[in-house]
Amino acid sequence: MFKNWTYFGHSFCYRLSTGLLNEDKTEPFTNGVGDLGEYVDNGDIHKPISGSCFDLSFKPTEKCSYKAVIPQVLACVSAASFHFPIGLVVAYSAILLVQLEEHPEENIVMDADKKSWIASATVLIVPIAAPLTGFLVDRIGRVSTLKSAAVPYILGWLLIANAPNVITIVIGRSLTGFALAMGSSPAAVYITEVARPDLRGALICLGPSMTSFG
Repeated sequence: MFKNWTYFGHSFCYRLSTGLLNEDKTEPFTNGVGDLGEYVDNGDIHKPISGSCFDLSFKPTEKCSYKAVIPQVLACVSAASFHFPIGLVVAYSAILLVQLEEHPEENIVMDADKKSWIASATVLIVPIAAPLTGFLVDRIGRVSTLKSAAVPYILGWLLIANAPNVITIVIGRSLTGFALAMGSSPAAVYITEVARPDLRGALICLGPSMTSFG
C-alpha cells in the first residue's frame, strides 16, 4: 500500500510539474500510473521536469553606460548613508560607559544595572519600531520614511548630550534606536527598487559598509 501511494505521489508531482512548466502539451505522459493503478516507468521521471525549468540568470538588455549608472549609484549611496549614523548609535555605548566611569558626574552615578540599560536601550525599542516602519514604508513611501527617521535621531542625540540623569540617557538611546529601525529597512528596499539588477548586489552591500565606518 505504501508503495502504491509512493507511485501515486511521483505521478501526481510529474503531472503537476509538466502541466505548469512544460509549454509543449502534445507530448504524452511517459511515466506515472497505468490504467490498472500500476506504476509505469518508461524513462527518467525527472528528465522532463528538469528540462522545463526556466533560466533565472540575468541577461542585460541595455548597454551599461556611465550616464545611466551614475544617477542610480548616487541615489543608492544617499540612501545607504543613513547606515553611517546607525554605526554611531551602536558603538556609542562603548565610549559613553567608559567616559562616565572615568569622569563621574554628580547626578549620573553608574552601576551594573544602569550600564545594561544604556547599552541595550537601542535594541529593545526595535521590535516596536520595525512594524511601524513597515507601515510607514507602504503608507508614505521609502524616501519619506528615511527623512522621518532623522527626527527621532536628532532628538535622541540632543537628549543624550544634555542629559541630567541616566533616565534621560536611556530615553535618548531609545529614540536613536527607533531611528535605527526606521532608517535601515527603507534604505535597503529603496536600493533594491532603484538599482540595476547587475549592480544591485554591490549597492546593497553599501549599507553594512557604512555601518562599519560609523
